[in-house]
Amino acid sequence: MFNAIHVTHEAVHKVGGIGTVLEGLINSRPYRDGVGRTVLVCPMFYPERTKRLGEDGIIEYSSLDQVYGGPYASAFRQIERDYNVRLAYGRRPLEDEPSARRTVCEVLLVDLPFSVLATLSVLMFYAISQAEQGASWWQRVKHLPFVMALGIGLSVNNARAVIEALMGYETGFVRTPKAGVGGPVTRKASRGAYRALATFQPLVELGLAAFMTYGIAYLVEREVYYSIPFLVLFQVGFGYVALTSIYEGLRGTVVRWVRVFTPAATAE
Repeated sequence: MFNAIHVTHEAVHKVGGIGTVLEGLINSRPYRDGVGRTVLVCPMFYPERTKRLGEDGIIEYSSLDQVYGGPYASAFRQIERDYNVRLAYGRRPLEDEPSARRTVCEVLLVDLPFSVLATLSVLMFYAISQAEQGASWWQRVKHLPFVMALGIGLSVNNARAVIEALMGYETGFVRTPKAGVGGPVTRKASRGAYRALATFQPLVELGLAAFMTYGIAYLVEREVYYSIPFLVLFQVGFGYVALTSIYEGLRGTVVRWVRVFTPAATAE
């Protein structure tokens, strides 16, 4: 048997699909037969709350609450001194409602400033790329949320491209062709490349945007506000890409029908 460590923001509170997947996975029979210890690692989003591991959780170590028990107390205190972080450790049951199975998992909470540093790495990646283009500080910052949302929104299209490549399905790249490269692009191929509305992809993206909207409403109802900005990025990204594809498809359809019904000009 081996040990498993899951890094997730839903180690304590289930707020979406990740929590449901973890409940089903950890309580499945093959997982329980093959895994000895399960440790859930999560940022400490609410340091002011005393029930850090939920209603059924048991705290064994927490420097915030002056609880220094458990078998790893000395190791945790050394980590806190070396890295200037605060930790909370304990156990909580994880229940899978469909199967009614419960598994007790270990939970390690790390204070939020530590996890924020990992999130900032993505922002710095986009900021530095814009700095290399000569953009000012404000121009770099003001577009970062939308750039991140757009990258998320393109994930469905990128995933489809990867699946097509793995299946050996070749599609030609005809958007913005360069003069003299690959020969002239036929009108039929160009028209087919822009027919985004005829595909199922915009519907998938709209479905994901709707699911994220439901997730935001769910978080507001449960007063779990720390995850809302992340879900908004997904909602805006999927929604923008889907609506743009639908708009382009509708516009192309309207233009084609106008050309069909517009009488050709006659030479005088």
